[in-house]
Amino acid sequence: MIKKILLCQILGWSFFVLSIISSAIIFSDFFFAGFVFLDRPPFLYITVFLLIFSFFSFVLSHVLKNEFDAGREKIDLVAIITKYSGQLTPSDFSLETGLSVEDAREKLDFMHRSGICTIFLTSSGIPIYSFSEFEGLTQVING
Repeated sequence: MIKKILLCQILGWSFFVLSIISSAIIFSDFFFAGFVFLDRPPFLYITVFLLIFSFFSFVLSHVLKNEFDAGREKIDLVAIITKYSGQLTPSDFSLETGLSVEDAREKLDFMHRSGICTIFLTSSGIPIYSFSEFEGLTQVING
């Protein structure tokens, strides 16, 4: 996936540089001769084509990067849940993700409302979000 992102960015920058060179040829004709020669209009079409192609290459690289980042977040979430044997507190989640405790609690509450996990309260009132599918997974991985 990273190779596709880099390829799209390299293509985008390459086409952008080529369009600048092509437009420089057009404008040099205009400024030095006072008009665009009749044999230069293909450069105008080439410039427009290269600009459009570079734009789409940049958009594609941006879309691929967002998909890659979204997939990476899912993997990190699974790793965090398995690290804590399927039992997460908002402070644990905050510590692992770098979010504030309030933001971590909001994300865990959203997962609870979605039916992904259940909430238990400790005797001191600390919520524990239980992901029952992951409880035995760390024993299988480590054991």
